[in-house]
Amino acid sequence: MRSLPGGSAAPRPGRRARGARLALRGSLGVLLLAAPALGGNEDELFVGNDAALSGGAVTATVRDGSALYYNPAGLARVPRDSVDLTASAFVLRGYRLPELLSASNGDRAPGDFVEIVSAPSGLSYVRRLSPALVAAAGVFVPRSLDLVLRSSLPLVVDGRSASALAALGVSQSRYVAALGLGLRVSRRLSVGLALHGIYDGGTLSSLFAGGFVSTVAPAAARSVADFASDGFVQQQIIFSRTNVGFEPAWGLQLELGEHVRCGLALRGPGVSLYSWQHGTTVESQGGPDLDVFRPQDVPRSGFVVQRMLALRSMAALAYYFGASWIALEADYQSRVYSERLGVDVVPVVNARLGGRLQLSEALALGGGLFSDRSNEPTPRGYPDTHMDFYGASAGFELSTAYALAAGQASSSVAFSTTLGLRYAHGSGQVGGVRVDLSAPAAAEVGRVTTPAGPVSVDELSLHIGSAVYF
Repeated sequence: MRSLPGGSAAPRPGRRARGARLALRGSLGVLLLAAPALGGNEDELFVGNDAALSGGAVTATVRDGSALYYNPAGLARVPRDSVDLTASAFVLRGYRLPELLSASNGDRAPGDFVEIVSAPSGLSYVRRLSPALVAAAGVFVPRSLDLVLRSSLPLVVDGRSASALAALGVSQSRYVAALGLGLRVSRRLSVGLALHGIYDGGTLSSLFAGGFVSTVAPAAARSVADFASDGFVQQQIIFSRTNVGFEPAWGLQLELGEHVRCGLALRGPGVSLYSWQHGTTVESQGGPDLDVFRPQDVPRSGFVVQRMLALRSMAALAYYFGASWIALEADYQSRVYSERLGVDVVPVVNARLGGRLQLSEALALGGGLFSDRSNEPTPRGYPDTHMDFYGASAGFELSTAYALAAGQASSSVAFSTTLGLRYAHGSGQVGGVRVDLSAPAAAEVGRVTTPAGPVSVDELSLHIGSAVYF
């Protein structure tokens, strides 16, 4: 029997060979450490009220604190000093993985699970320094992931009970702290600049095990030999990663006529300053005449100046009719690869179509269609994932203004509340684990491969936002 990659094997004296051994051979450790997250889509959460109402189609129209994130030129169009607070009250994601575990005889086990996330998605403060110049600061959470999946596959090999099981926990989040300026160059042209500080971190914990089940139940065991297995392999991994860096952002909004406005925005590329990674792995394999035990604990940290986030280029056109509008935009993300940072994303194009209907000074409705296609490469192993999302959003905004007494800095203070629903359906591929029960030699059964299988996701989220203008 061969050991796991990089392991050492030693014969076990005094053990009688049982005529059949289990050899689950592969490179799961390398695959898992190279894939510390399930899913890589960049627009998991809307971080502003304007975006929540219009499916994120705000490059040409944004005029609240989230302009710091979407297009800094929109800061110059914020009507007054304001504080915006937005949150995803809940994000419900139902995953369907019909073949997370499978065997070459056709047996398979799903990895279906449900993920519920609740996260503050944005807090911003906007201050008008002059009629033309506006400053802002904010914190945003565009990504938040917290999931646990489990799957087990019982098998029968040559009349003997065997089993494979997998468990995976992933927690990932991205925080963006931003400072920016918006300038009204003329009645038609606004420009803006922002600097984003980026914290991108997550933790993956994984367990995979497969082998022949001990023939005697623990309660009935009378000696150590009763617990013997004809062969098994097990791997456990805990991997943590944090990248800290920054990205610049700039944009413009230009009125092309009485009803048409265009928007251009560039965000990134994100550049790391410091990276911290820690991987703890235990690989073990045993059988009647073989033991392997290979623990590893590898921390790695230091100052690293490399690209960590893609350059995003957004272009949009909006048509205004009164205070209402409809907008169409395209979004391109560039290629980024860094082995040191554990980053590997491919170019991708997305599109968004959204609008806002101002029914009165107090009530506005909004809706939008969007794509959120993955920038992850084709799955190469467990649990690499590539999922393309397409969805829609709808919501409303209620505003109330109160007059202030004479002599105050502002004549009134206005409050707004935004509620929005976002639904998206995603489909693609995920790297699973397959046990190959065919073997070149009669004394060996079971090899591990990591073929890509189908995955689909339904996602529903509720956005709650509030703002005060003074």
